[in-house]
Amino acid sequence: MFELQNQLQNQLNFDKNDLLGQKVGPELANLFEQFQIEGLDSLSLPEENPLLQVNENRVQIEAIATEEADTLVEDLKELGLQDSASFGKVVNGSLPIEAIEEMAQLSSLNFAGPAELPQTNVGSVTSQGDVSMNADDARSTFNVDGSGIRIGVLSDSYNTLGGESAGVASGDLPSDVQVLDEFDQ
Repeated sequence: MFELQNQLQNQLNFDKNDLLGQKVGPELANLFEQFQIEGLDSLSLPEENPLLQVNENRVQIEAIATEEADTLVEDLKELGLQDSASFGKVVNGSLPIEAIEEMAQLSSLNFAGPAELPQTNVGSVTSQGDVSMNADDARSTFNVDGSGIRIGVLSDSYNTLGGESAGVASGDLPSDVQVLDEFDQ
């Protein structure tokens, strides 16, 4: 396995002066180069690479628009982007691996890299928000646990990765969450 990885690494030295090297992070550029060498059917990926979320022939990306995210979203959709979401100039979605090089040619793209899995401190009914809002300190200081309290949360990413049902099952989310549609003012 290490021999194959070393061979691939020697072959995957993309030119940092071309658009692929300038506009696409090394993880995606190397994935595309590996795809060109091995093809889709025999593409071998490291078992645990947190920087690459690959499912069949698609990879989760995070792209930064040069101007408007809407323009980049439309350009990426023409290349096969699915499950797109955007905020500001940032666009996320699932892109076919074979479209990575074409993505680098887009004038609407400033830079793209892999969409990383969030790093969390999660246990049953515990999340990053628990520590970041000092809720753990409040529980111990005031001897409370939040039972019977309902809180409203503003989120621009609720269930974007499809984790709602797992959150309900673990007790991190109540089963009767009400999601309100976005609106423009």
